[in-house]
Amino acid sequence: MTGRPRIAAGARRHLLAGGVAVASGGMLASLLFFEPFLPGAPAATPVHRVARGDTAEVEGSGFRIGAAGFFTAESDQPVDVPAGYAVLGVLVPITPGSSASPDPGSCDIVLVAPGGPGGVDREWTSEVDPGQYDYGTTRGTRSICQFGDDGEKVTYEGVFLVPDDVYAAASLEIRFTSPKSDGYARSVYRFALPADPVG
Repeated sequence: MTGRPRIAAGARRHLLAGGVAVASGGMLASLLFFEPFLPGAPAATPVHRVARGDTAEVEGSGFRIGAAGFFTAESDQPVDVPAGYAVLGVLVPITPGSSASPDPGSCDIVLVAPGGPGGVDREWTSEVDPGQYDYGTTRGTRSICQFGDDGEKVTYEGVFLVPDDVYAAASLEIRFTSPKSDGYARSVYRFALPADPVG
């Protein structure tokens, strides 16, 4: 007699746990199925391609590649990099127009090229300390992509350590990340690099 209540209590615990598992599994399956259809579900980010030499206007500000340099240890202006690598510097003038957004903007600027695993593009972020490669940044440029509507033209300089055979296939990608303006949200612009980089 004394063992029976324990068996019943154990059975109740197992039944309760099984019920919770079934309910949780059902809710998870429903969420996975319906999530793409829910309001606010993230949409695929369109990539706007910008031809060589062209300017992209985003929320009233103009973005373009002003110049690019590609330097190896054997260049006329050599840099201190391992064999098989190069430093790629890119100047991006940002010019606010009369219709620029009242909110300050920010962006991430990365270098992309095909050839990653599974067909995904390879990516490089700008170097925090390009001086370690004996690369001197241009006076007055910014290393953080931030801009506003105050009429001030700024120039961003991105510096990337890359394989020395990547330039021909590479593009510069600007991803707008300003949290204050919906117009910038999820905007991606891919710029063709100049055909004749310095170096």
